[in-house]
Amino acid sequence: MFSGVNSAFTYNLWDAEKNQACVCDPGFSGIDCSQRECPRGDDPLTKGTRFQGNDATAKKTIQSFTLIGTTETTLKIGFEDWSGKVHYAYPVVDTANLLPGENPNDGTLPDTTTVAGRIMASLRALPGGIMGEVEVFAQGAGLTVGTNQYRVTFIGPPGKQNLITIAVHSGDANINSIAPAYVQTGNEEEIPCSGRGVCDSSTGLCTCFAGYYGASCTFQNALANGGGITPVVGAVVA
Repeated sequence: MFSGVNSAFTYNLWDAEKNQACVCDPGFSGIDCSQRECPRGDDPLTKGTRFQGNDATAKKTIQSFTLIGTTETTLKIGFEDWSGKVHYAYPVVDTANLLPGENPNDGTLPDTTTVAGRIMASLRALPGGIMGEVEVFAQGAGLTVGTNQYRVTFIGPPGKQNLITIAVHSGDANINSIAPAYVQTGNEEEIPCSGRGVCDSSTGLCTCFAGYYGASCTFQNALANGGGITPVVGAVVA
C-alpha cells in the first residue's frame, strides 16, 4: 500500500551538509527577517544583584588599547551596537605632541586638547547618542606625550560590549590595526525592553510597564501608575 524508504540509510549527496536561511540586516530577526528588534537595556530592579564570579557589584565594560607616539594620525574606531550594526568614529590624534589626558579622579573629563579627549568626543558624536556617555582616559598619572595606554569605559551601553576595532586610517585604507583588550567585561543585563516592558516586533518599540519609561524601559519612575511621565521617543508607556 505504501512505497518509499523503508530502512535507514546515510544520505551523502552534494547537498547533504547544506542549508538555506535568511541572514537578517541589523535590527531585524525571525526566520524571514520580518520582526523588528527592540532596544535593549539593564533591568532597573536588579541594581547590585548581578554576579560575575563572586562579585555582586554592577560593572560597566572597560576596554584598553595602546597608541604609540606619532604625529597627527586618523583612527578608525568601530563599535557594534545592540542591533548588530557597526558605527565608525574617526578621531584625529597627535600622540607625539598632545597630552594624553589621564584621569584626575575629580570627576572632570579630558577636553579636545588631549588625545583621550579627542577620542571621547568622536565616540560621543556617533549617531543616536549610543555612546553619548562614554568616558576615555589615558591610563596612569603624570603621563607625558608619546606612547600610552588608553581606557574606554562604556557608560551608557549596558552589558558586555564586543571589543571595539581600531585601525590607523588614511584615505580609504586601513594602514594597520590596533588590538584592544578587556580590562573589565561588564556584568549588567542587556535584554529587550530591560525586562520592564513588552517588545512589539512589528514596530521595534517597547511598551513599558507602569512606572517605567525610556526607549528601552530602563528608567524607573516613583509614580507606579505612570502618571505624568513623558515617554522618550521610541518607547510607549503603558
